[in-house]
Amino acid sequence: MNPIYVVFSANLATLALKIIAYLNSTSAAVFSDLLNDVADAIGSFLLVLGLYLASRRVRNQIYYPFGISRAVYVFGLISVSVIGGVLFTIAFLRGLATLFEGYPVISTGTSMVTMSTSLLINTALTAYSFYYYRTHRRDPSVIGSLMDSFIDTLGNAVAILALVTRSYMVDGAGSIFISAVLLVSAVSVGYRYFILLIGRSPPRGDMLRILNTIINTSGVYDVNELRAIMLTENDYIVIAEVEVEDSLSLAKMEELSREIENRVKKAVPEVRFFAVEFVARRNEPPTYRRLLDLIGKGS
Repeated sequence: MNPIYVVFSANLATLALKIIAYLNSTSAAVFSDLLNDVADAIGSFLLVLGLYLASRRVRNQIYYPFGISRAVYVFGLISVSVIGGVLFTIAFLRGLATLFEGYPVISTGTSMVTMSTSLLINTALTAYSFYYYRTHRRDPSVIGSLMDSFIDTLGNAVAILALVTRSYMVDGAGSIFISAVLLVSAVSVGYRYFILLIGRSPPRGDMLRILNTIINTSGVYDVNELRAIMLTENDYIVIAEVEVEDSLSLAKMEELSREIENRVKKAVPEVRFFAVEFVARRNEPPTYRRLLDLIGKGS
């Protein structure tokens, strides 16, 4: 399962738990952690919405040839930036007020149980994101989910520490720390949206799989050009120029084109649109090695 769906489900669960904890305590750190989960829930919801829109077909494919899924990232970048900034300011000022005014920290058994349960969920989510990152593919969405869940775990632990100690100093400092966590989370989500909107290529591992799949297809002698772009985090457009025998018939070219497309989509399921251009074989050194070097140098 895509970690984005797991992150969204976990964010909703921890958000509900932290609302209960906030209603049963006066901790500024718990309040700030609640705001952090509000921002995370909004960000992950927009990602889920983007994946949903990407799977739908639009009526007018002339005006919107690749769908409307990227629109959600435009609104997402704006809303996350604004909401993240507002929530950061609220949490930061609440922490400062607690430090200077010395507001007492009231903690109950209910708040401790709900915050502890939330900590367990965030810890499990961090472990799952790390496992997915190591065993599947190291793409920006998974890295972002891993960072968000790890930061959320730290913020959750700080809020629990404030409840346990009942110290206004710990509570105020914890609220300020969590406000910084909230800001980092907003920047992280905004960065993912920005990367998609400017048209970044797919992750390096996917690009290598695409290139190797094409070059290892029978009848392909070289790959001169390979261009790819991420429409969304799960939808790629790939365009390739490959060398074949100049004596190849039109029927054979069509058959080879279908074979390459099927093999590429099987190797990298995120490839949604694929186009290949055939050129006559050249008596020159292979150029696909240059592509390998360029992909290897990419970030």
